[in-house]
Amino acid sequence: MARALLAEGLRLRLQIDHLKTSGPRNWRFAEQALETVESAHEEGIDIAFDVYPYNVASRHLTGSFPVAMHAGGNEMLMHRLADPEVRDAMRGQLADYEAGVSDHHPLEFEPGLIQIVNLDTETNQPLIGRFLSEIIEETGGDQIDTVLDLIIEENGRLDVALHSMDDANVERNLRHPLSMIGSDGFALAPYGALSAGRPHPRSYGTFPRFLGRYVREKSIMSLAEGIHKCTARPAARLNLSDRGLLREGYRADVTIFSPEAIIDRATFEQPHQYPDGVQWVIVNGVVSVEAGEHTGAGAGSVLHN
Repeated sequence: MARALLAEGLRLRLQIDHLKTSGPRNWRFAEQALETVESAHEEGIDIAFDVYPYNVASRHLTGSFPVAMHAGGNEMLMHRLADPEVRDAMRGQLADYEAGVSDHHPLEFEPGLIQIVNLDTETNQPLIGRFLSEIIEETGGDQIDTVLDLIIEENGRLDVALHSMDDANVERNLRHPLSMIGSDGFALAPYGALSAGRPHPRSYGTFPRFLGRYVREKSIMSLAEGIHKCTARPAARLNLSDRGLLREGYRADVTIFSPEAIIDRATFEQPHQYPDGVQWVIVNGVVSVEAGEHTGAGAGSVLHN
């Protein structure tokens, strides 16, 4: 907890994005991670964390490689991934992982947990939605060569979903009083350039999923507490002093939804889907969604804290 000690010494807030244990071999550390956070909190450190309500993460596949591999930028990374010696070293890491000697997979996770969600080349578009394990099996090639060749073909722009987390651990973190909800998503749309690929459905469904599946269906907390985790708590954590509450003098950012109907619809197969149960959205006092339909208004603004 070096960061916790630093935060204590400088009297800074410590925010963990995003608290999770990825990879089946790491699931056993989930409770230990929470205990460490709780211990720091009890010692007086201003610590908190965010969670998204999915057991799947997402990022560029190149994020699996050590920082040193990225030195010199993307061009140098591609050069290293093509190096036979680097590939041999990764094959050695894979052998140790498969033998149980090491918990470190050279791709960070097994190929059966890694799903392609977006890439650049027209030739490889049919691979979107496929797991790396399927591609390796179909080609019959070496696991390391097959994956690294694909990354090089895409010049590193290969987005993946990592099916790497445990449902029970996610729910435990959502329940925790020090947690708040964050999407870790993007501004997307089911039309135009922002509709490309099969991105993580969290960009469309994070908050409706949390309120619908976890608060309403699983009853992990009250609706008021759930809304607080989505609004006032993160706003306060980010020092947004005029947002997050329905209060005179605050920005009129309001979402009006049906507690009985709100639910996410976005999936990994069809991620570009708006949620159900949201009737009205007001942004900075301007109606942006009316009766479930976008009005075309663009009243958002860049936030600075």
